[in-house]
Amino acid sequence: MTYQVPAGTVFRSMQHRLGYIQAWTKAIAAYERCLSAHATAPAGTIFKCPRTTRQPRGTRMTRDEVIRVIGEHRLIAILRGDFREREVELARALLEGGVRALEVSTVSPGWEQVLRRLVDAVGNETAVGVGTVLSADHVRAAADAGACFMVAPNTSPAVMAKAHHTGMAVFPGAFTPTEIVAAIDAGADAVKLFPAVTAGPEYLRALRGPLPEIRVIPTGGVSVDNLTAWFCAGAWAVAVGSERGRSNDAEAQDWARLRERARRFAERARKKAA
Repeated sequence: MTYQVPAGTVFRSMQHRLGYIQAWTKAIAAYERCLSAHATAPAGTIFKCPRTTRQPRGTRMTRDEVIRVIGEHRLIAILRGDFREREVELARALLEGGVRALEVSTVSPGWEQVLRRLVDAVGNETAVGVGTVLSADHVRAAADAGACFMVAPNTSPAVMAKAHHTGMAVFPGAFTPTEIVAAIDAGADAVKLFPAVTAGPEYLRALRGPLPEIRVIPTGGVSVDNLTAWFCAGAWAVAVGSERGRSNDAEAQDWARLRERARRFAERARKKAA
């Protein structure tokens, strides 16, 4: 059995290429074992062989690649709501606007299917992760769907360890200095400052005094108008939900409007990153 890499597949590194090959080798071997068992089984035996027609999810970004991509672009778009199977069109509009990290919230109806479709469609172009992760079950489902990072509103060392075991980058939520340090001690790759709207950029600036090396992602209340203030206060990246990635944009299919909003955010984030 042979497999041809789909046209347009982009390998970000040799590790990515090897991961792709290993994932397909494993899938094909499983399929061939199933066929071999079928050939020697009694007549009438029913087998459900694994599918090998879909690109393997072993091609998702590695933990280090996620950190690099988000660190370069400094912007995460939170996708929350009922997208009615239009999430791929929405994601492409965001990508065309310059976004390179998408977070699918588990509060969205059918979030696992949404995440899976996005990984299949744009996983080679952007970091696709999962948000509002509250349990090990969320982690397992997200890893199976291909998520390469997870975001939580709280800090659960057990959930974080499970996510790291699957290869995901981990961004737990915290607010006070004690909570932030506890999150880092538990292995956080960056900390989601939530809810940021209740504190503002000056609070982050004060936190950065004793904690200058910690990567902080303000979430909640970030807008295009205060984006620069957050970065000047020391934000490593920002996560935006209410301003962008809304399900009603998918309903209206106003991709041009969404693309323009994304472009404004991305340009300001890149300007600060530069």
